[in-house]
Amino acid sequence: MGDTRSGRNCLTWLHCQESTRHVSELQKVLEVSDLVTQFDTQDGVVHAVNGVSFNLHKGEFLGVVGESGSGKSVTMMSLLRLIPMPPGEIIGGEAIFQEKDLLTMELKELRAVRGGRIGFIFQDPMTSLNPVLTVGDQIQESIRLHTDTPSKQVEDKAAGLLELVGIPDAKQRLGNYPHEMSGGMRQRVMIAVALACDPELLIADEPTTALDVTIQAQIIAIVRDLRDKLGTALIWITHDLGVIAGLVDRVLVMYGGEIVEKAEVAELYANPQHPYTVGLLGSLPVSTRKVRSWSASRVIRRASTPNRQVAHSPLDAITPTTAVATRIRLWSTSATHTPLRAGGTLRTTGPAMDDMKVESTSPAEARGEVLVRVTDMKKHFPIMQGVFKRQVGAVRAVDGVSFDIFRGETLGLVGESGSGKSTAGRVILQLDEATEGTVAFEGRDLAELSSGQMRALRPRMQMVFQNPHASLNPRMTVGTIIGEPLQEHKRGKGSERQLRVQELLSLVGLEPTHANRYPHEFSGGQRQRIGIARAIALNPDFIVCDEPIAALDVSIQAQVVNLLEDLQEVLGLTYLFISHDLSMVRHIADRVAVMYLGKIMELASVDDLYNDPKHPYTQALLSAVPVPDPEVEATRRHIILEGDIPSPANPPPGCPFNTRCPIAQDRCSQEVPEFRELAPSQWVACHFAE
Repeated sequence: MGDTRSGRNCLTWLHCQESTRHVSELQKVLEVSDLVTQFDTQDGVVHAVNGVSFNLHKGEFLGVVGESGSGKSVTMMSLLRLIPMPPGEIIGGEAIFQEKDLLTMELKELRAVRGGRIGFIFQDPMTSLNPVLTVGDQIQESIRLHTDTPSKQVEDKAAGLLELVGIPDAKQRLGNYPHEMSGGMRQRVMIAVALACDPELLIADEPTTALDVTIQAQIIAIVRDLRDKLGTALIWITHDLGVIAGLVDRVLVMYGGEIVEKAEVAELYANPQHPYTVGLLGSLPVSTRKVRSWSASRVIRRASTPNRQVAHSPLDAITPTTAVATRIRLWSTSATHTPLRAGGTLRTTGPAMDDMKVESTSPAEARGEVLVRVTDMKKHFPIMQGVFKRQVGAVRAVDGVSFDIFRGETLGLVGESGSGKSTAGRVILQLDEATEGTVAFEGRDLAELSSGQMRALRPRMQMVFQNPHASLNPRMTVGTIIGEPLQEHKRGKGSERQLRVQELLSLVGLEPTHANRYPHEFSGGQRQRIGIARAIALNPDFIVCDEPIAALDVSIQAQVVNLLEDLQEVLGLTYLFISHDLSMVRHIADRVAVMYLGKIMELASVDDLYNDPKHPYTQALLSAVPVPDPEVEATRRHIILEGDIPSPANPPPGCPFNTRCPIAQDRCSQEVPEFRELAPSQWVACHFAE
């Protein structure tokens, strides 16, 4: 039934027909067979793509998932020969696009295909868009290069494309430069550029990874409309299975440069066959009710449906030289794919955010003691202008927030980028000075402490930063990085300090013998563990975790969150957990504060906030979170917020959310709502929360 792939893959493959009859009857847009790409490096040959094969039909949406380094992006860039050669090299395979092989096509003809008949949306629009050209120039350049559109109509077509992707005042926006737009706007411009020539195929490489859930929902809604309006086929590359659950028709799961599972999206989520797929799904944060459960330890069985392919073999029959097989053999002894835990049990993927009935394991109020009290805290950054640096305004990053953090609890702080979350965390730790208001730690106003008193208090208040690559000194060994706080505060000497460093490495799940290695020798998840080890080196009471999982794969996110929970239980830590990932915050937090444009919109326990959100902004955030269940995702009510968060330098009058609120009335633009206790321990700033 299967064939053996020489050398590269000794797994048995189940061959099957296309996913459904109606798909198989559609025109085939792309047919990839045995694609092999490798890179020649100083450490040897890296086999980035190992015999990848798949088909794509007109109007079909295909998801390609897997962790960073699995070969997703290299596969798609190989199709258009965008990989650097050398050191990269396409060793073999075919990529038939409309009866011609992209891999052997003349370069001149291939250039006509790139951007013309195949559009590519890159992950980071800021590095993909030319900073010295207006967005209008960049869209029009593609139209002029690949089409015969008359010159007088090029600008109108460019404006029409901006309207298609949901950018208001499109004609005026053509004159904007990329830096004058938000991240969501820039990503929409990238989509407009990719669609400029009405391509038959659109490849989107992690297009929403760096975006907030609300902007992500806008982009996904735009992409869905493209199929209806243009019949465009789509390949959506991502490491997050939650994003594609309600978007694509079929899914390819990649690991180690190979496709380990192919299936229709509903079948994949309902009945994953490969243990790697099971592990990815098990790493997603979900609810405790109506759980669709997967177990990574079950024996892989032969696919019973004809519309899927699985890299198949019992565990003891898999050749250990295969990358996937090695990962499987280590499954029981490593934290490669640690499912999120709750109350000592495994937590797996489940239903919609609308149906997330969760129970707080330790309500904050029951803890009694307030460790950190924030009262009417403001942080305004002056806007200076002119030769003499005259202040002409201020950026109101934090504009009067108040909340308590109880000892031993985790307070989640959520909101879109630009809402003031990170600034609030920095002011609480006194890394930035508050413009107004107070921050008290164990009843002591931090602003009134002398420098010596503040220095003595520093070991008890620490921070885990968002980007572990940027926050770790690349010229220092890991042992030196972790030991630096001990040296700075004169904790221990010589061998005693080395033993403490080794103890910390063990505590965060790293090898003590790796203390002499440098940060670049570790993966992203391991670097974040190093940052956590540094933060707990001085036995703190309170840690601000500033987006600690934003840059990590979902499986690595689960590891880091589980580690933080373990450390909290063992060391009695208190966390302020800042994130825009509401799924993960729901898992780790006791209470949640929702922040928008420098103000707190809602503050409640996890179960109250997720079961019965009162503020329309909270409702919109929750509805925008993708759910890793295609059936549930298809029936969910989505609230798509229009536009982006306003500038904190020029906030709207009245309620800060009134310009995007779906229930806003005249009163909302004139009167700032009171932050009031609408229900026991549930505070809301909305005129119409009832």
